[in-house]
Amino acid sequence: MAVSKATIVTDVWKLFYDRIKATVLTTTITGNKVVTIKVYDSAFADRPFDDNTYYPVIVINTPSVPVVRFTSGKDKVDGSILIEVYTNQSESADDFIAQVQDSIETYMPTLNQNGIHRVPNSELFGELQSDCIIRGSIKVHIRRLPIYFRYYYNRTINY
Repeated sequence: MAVSKATIVTDVWKLFYDRIKATVLTTTITGNKVVTIKVYDSAFADRPFDDNTYYPVIVINTPSVPVVRFTSGKDKVDGSILIEVYTNQSESADDFIAQVQDSIETYMPTLNQNGIHRVPNSELFGELQSDCIIRGSIKVHIRRLPIYFRYYYNRTINY
């Protein structure tokens, strides 16, 4: 799928969403318990997930791309996308976010073919953030992983 500067936000989101949904499926935690992702989404649900049956959830947030004017001298834009894992076991949260990281690293050649590259002199991944909240009667473990990218596009021609 070629990324277009006219649809960069949706194109980038779809590349990351499709990759994560295809490769981050299950993990096995202590006690040989298999944990399977229940929901892949673009935002955490508006309704509260107060029951263990809703978890784990992976959220591929809308990419953050600065609103800049595409001009004849400009041929790239830097952006980021935040991936979040919500689960009711700390161990599976760590495993799933590690799978996300590996999935994106191994997908870089395909991302490159679609105009998405690492930002030079920068890390691909930002600092991993961990959090824990109480939703109803369950403890939800959260992992957040920012991913930084540079999108190269064909320069705009002004008439």
